[in-house]
Parts: sequence; structure tokens; C-alpha cells
Amino acid sequence: MVPLQILAFAFAFGLAFAQAPPAAAPEPAAPPPPPPPKLSYRYEGKPIVLQTKCGDAELSDYAMSCSEEEPCPLYIELATADASGSKLFVSGNLHADAVTLWSVLLMSADGGQSWTEPFERMRATALDLTQFPDFATGFVSGHSAGTLPKDPFLLRTSDGGKSWTRLPILEEGVVGLIERIHFESATRGLVEVDRGRPGAGRYVILETQNGGDSWAIKESSATRPPRPSREPLPLIRIVADAASKSFRIERREGASWRTAAAFSVAAGSCRPASRVESAEPPASPPYPLPLPSPSETAPPGQLH
Repeated sequence: MVPLQILAFAFAFGLAFAQAPPAAAPEPAAPPPPPPPKLSYRYEGKPIVLQTKCGDAELSDYAMSCSEEEPCPLYIELATADASGSKLFVSGNLHADAVTLWSVLLMSADGGQSWTEPFERMRATALDLTQFPDFATGFVSGHSAGTLPKDPFLLRTSDGGKSWTRLPILEEGVVGLIERIHFESATRGLVEVDRGRPGAGRYVILETQNGGDSWAIKESSATRPPRPSREPLPLIRIVADAASKSFRIERREGASWRTAAAFSVAAGSCRPASRVESAEPPASPPYPLPLPSPSETAPPGQLH
């Protein structure tokens, strides 16, 4: 027979357990912050000035000597362009007198009237060559900028430029510059890399069968491989216009060329944080800045 004290204790414990509040459900995780809005521009006949903000972080990272009284001017350099249907793609970098600050990738989906930057600017990086083997798939080559170019890579899009993936070409830290890209299709292509060292193995041709996910050495030599004797006529070109101090983006229409857009070479300045502002067209641009004569051909090494 169970003692009354034990029964009373068991009854009290069971009642307390039944009345205990249920454990609080864990609070749902906070949603990730939305991505920053993509920078956008509109061409209305005057050269577009890229939006830039360069302050204390850049002055420290790049050891730049800039002040409120003497800010460091910034410039854009557009290296290459390609067209995919009505879409235009232009790539290059933003730099000061002696240092490259960011890469720049520009895209227009309406033939040049409006522009966005579909991929974030990468620090101390330059973009060089652009090719779209079809309407959905495109590649842009780039490298880490410094005393010597290194860490060559490709940016790849599979959705017409909406999103991009960075694909390394060589091991991290290896000196190298992609001098030519050529994709026969969305998956099969090659890149020619100058590794900057004299002797055997300076020039390497790498090929891929899976759109750049992996690479194999096709050829290696001490001298630059021969280029195709004939290049296809470009659909789009970049012309440096000294008169307007801008880069004109021109599209071929039959035997003539039409200006689709233009971007100002001047792109703001770097100064301490108390005076950091978005770039505005300077009243008196810090020129003379040497510009090449208008080119009648597309940038060398570009294949379509």
C-alpha cells in the first residue's frame, strides 16, 4: 500500500507539470538584408559621369595622399565592349593617377539609353575583355591590379547579364594577364594568358569544356601564339574622344557607326570623409589627360 505522503507528492508534481507553460518557440531568424541597389544611369546626349564615393577607407588602403584642399582626381578607363542583341556590355576600371581602385562593368538592355552596373565593383581589380558567344552566355576577363597583374579570372553570366559568377583561371597569387578569350559556345572555349616571365611557359593557352568551371593546359610556349589572320568585324567599339574628354560607345549600323552612349573620363575625386560626395562633373577637369586618337577598330584581342 502506497503511503499517503507519496501520493500527495505525486499528485502535486503532476499538477504543476500540467500547468507549466509550454516552452517558447524560437524566434524566426531575421531575414538577410536586401542587396544594395544597382547603380543606374541614363544617356541624354551628354557623357555619363559614374557615381563614385572615395574617402578615408580608400585613402588608407591605397596609401593615397589626398586632402580637402588637394583631392585626388579619379578617372574611368573603358577597355572593351560587346553586344548581345539589343544589350550592350562595357567593362574597365576606375583609377587614380597611380592606383586602380575598382573594376567597372556596365550593361544597357535598351541599346544604350539606360545603363546599370550588374556586378559589384571589385577593389584593386581591372576588367579587360568581353565576349558573348550567345544571347544568354557571356564572359568578361579580369585580374587583380598592382605592380604586376595577377589572379586572372573570368566573370560568367548564363542569364543575359542579370547575374555573374567569378571563375578563377590559375592558382591564387599567380602573376598573369588574360590577353585573349574565345568561346565557340557557352561551354567550349579558351583563354590565352601571359604569365609575365621570360622563357618557356610564359604564354599559356588554357581550354575548358564546361564553361570555365575547370581548365586544362592546351599549349605553353616562350613566344606569343599566333593570332587569327582575320578578325570578325566588331558590332560595337569604344572610341576615346579628346574633345569631350569621354569614351564614346559606338554601334555598327551597316557601313557606318552610331553613338549609343558616352562616359566621362573624369569620375569624381578622393578626399577625407568630411568632404566625400558623389561624383559630379568637375567645373575644370584636371587635364591634360593623354587620350589616344579615336580608334577605327575594336580593342585588340577581342573575338566574337
